[in-house]
Amino acid sequence: MEEIRAEFSKIYDTYNGKIYRFIYLKVESREVAEDLASEVFLSVWEAYKKSQKQIQNIQAYLYQIARNAVSDHHGSKKIRTVSVEEHADIPNREDPVEEQAMISLEIERIRGVLKELNNDYQDLIIWKYLDELSYPEIAQITGKTEDTVRVGVHRAMQALKTKLTA
Repeated sequence: MEEIRAEFSKIYDTYNGKIYRFIYLKVESREVAEDLASEVFLSVWEAYKKSQKQIQNIQAYLYQIARNAVSDHHGSKKIRTVSVEEHADIPNREDPVEEQAMISLEIERIRGVLKELNNDYQDLIIWKYLDELSYPEIAQITGKTEDTVRVGVHRAMQALKTKLTA
């Protein structure tokens, strides 16, 4: 059992930040993202304990569980608009305050526009540009071909750019 815990600990350390960020960009608050990320890892831990050798691609499995958790959350709650103040990060003391404020506002603007896209486009943008996953990795997660993923990423970025310039 200790070996399984050590293996899962490495998986958690590798993917916790990515799964949290993926969820956070799709829900209304940090607290909800933390709760859902915890639920994801608890669910995956239970499955991993029982059959770690049967999970062929842990990254794809984690993202599928995360997608389901977000979907379930949105199905059970009404989505609310979130203010910039609620998610403003503490400014870096090395950066001028005004510059940090502008960056925070731009991040919130992009985050808001990203939420206007359909879930598939959101996922593709997050995986490709934030999590820096390759097309083959995204194809494994989605169960689609690499060519379909490439086209989807291109279309998602076009949709994001269109909404940002509107």
